[in-house]
Amino acid sequence: MPGQSKTLESERLSYEAIRKAHALELADALCDPMVYQFIDDRMAPSSTGLLESFARKEAGAPASRRSETWLDFAMRSKATGEAIGRVEATVLGSGVELAYLLGARHWGSGFAREAVAWLQQLLIDEYEVRDFWATVKPGNERSLALLMRLGFSESPKSAWPARLTTYDEGDLVFHLSATEARVA
Repeated sequence: MPGQSKTLESERLSYEAIRKAHALELADALCDPMVYQFIDDRMAPSSTGLLESFARKEAGAPASRRSETWLDFAMRSKATGEAIGRVEATVLGSGVELAYLLGARHWGSGFAREAVAWLQQLLIDEYEVRDFWATVKPGNERSLALLMRLGFSESPKSAWPARLTTYDEGDLVFHLSATEARVA
């Protein structure tokens, strides 16, 4: 099974497939309204909503989206053992959409860059991914800077794949070829 032979750790982080049980551990970090200032309707989930979301992620893609592979990981600091956020990928053939959420207390630490680079390498090794995609709200300077550090560039609409599952009207769309990825 893809993903099983790759070590689920990077320099400072370990990764665990998202389970419902992670919701309790990540509630303080991922139910913080600051984390959602550039996401959807800017509403942080309740702890119950986070639990429901993680239960869906643990179950995998629903029948209506069986052509997708969902990879969702809790990220944990190896130094403290604390769960600090999540990193995820939606694999759509040879392309993949990446997303990440990190508790505000850990912003600016390089953890998101480390986690995304780790996930990119896993996807290249185990899923033969050729293209990485990410969507970002205008004004989300932290995410824009992260994508630039990883080598992504803004993509014109004419180059977008047929389907972007995380796109919301007005988002900026970024692309990176797997051959150009700056992975750990």
